[in-house]
Amino acid sequence: MPAVGLDIGHKRIGLAVADAMGWTAQPAGTHDCTGPWSQTCAALKQKLTALNATVLVVGLPLLPSGDEGEQAAVTRRRAQDLTEKTGLPLIFIDERLTSKMAQRVLIEGGVSRQKRKGKIDTLAAALILQTHLDRMARSSP
Repeated sequence: MPAVGLDIGHKRIGLAVADAMGWTAQPAGTHDCTGPWSQTCAALKQKLTALNATVLVVGLPLLPSGDEGEQAAVTRRRAQDLTEKTGLPLIFIDERLTSKMAQRVLIEGGVSRQKRKGKIDTLAAALILQTHLDRMARSSP
């Protein structure tokens, strides 16, 4: 079950992939959003094909209250556009605090400030995907 996690941001999109058993999420890099969304979407489609993705698990940036704000609406539109272009099913996961948790893990791991910038998004995607995998494991008999 190659589920792929996405942390969709304005500047970068973090990617993570599940192991073959669907137990653990591993960071799978980032994609810089330098051009129009259509160009980013086409590049992501290629990466998802290369990762043999079967489902997209996207972090939804909810407000502290749990409501959806402007950023959640943008993320939702982009994710739905991506799933229309790939034909992959889409699952949203509450991503509140995943970037902060990723940053803390990298700091505690001794990763320099310079190297952290590119790793936060892929680690956040892994945390989003791991949340989904853990829920699936708890719900299966």
